[in-house]
Amino acid sequence: FGVYTPLAVQVYEDWGRNGAADFNDPGVPGVTVYVDENKNGAYDPGEPTGDTDFAGRLTFPAVQPGTYTVAVVVPGGMDPVSPAGGSQTVTIAAGGSANLGFGLIRRNSIYGTVYVDQNKSGGRDATEAGLP
Repeated sequence: FGVYTPLAVQVYEDWGRNGAADFNDPGVPGVTVYVDENKNGAYDPGEPTGDTDFAGRLTFPAVQPGTYTVAVVVPGGMDPVSPAGGSQTVTIAAGGSANLGFGLIRRNSIYGTVYVDQNKSGGRDATEAGLP
């Protein structure tokens, strides 16, 4: 008995390095996400855990209202960018829900957008779309 609520998580590769899941940022599959119940910064046996699906999503379907620290086990060759430490705290109210995002970047990668500088300003303007 009790009130339970879903906790949804999205782990994505932050191609824009802007700390937000943009439409073209792919999900990162197979990332372990856990609820750090004792807040020691590491996964311990018995703590709720799961791996992201092919699209980088995971849902803990039945979480009791309260304050939780949720963290990712960052895959090798990647670094957390949003939040920088790879964990965040969330408070879930009774009858509410929570959606958390974790942005990762690959080490030694080049990120950016190729575009045509139509007005030759030397910088990308809002009207200059990226090329496919």
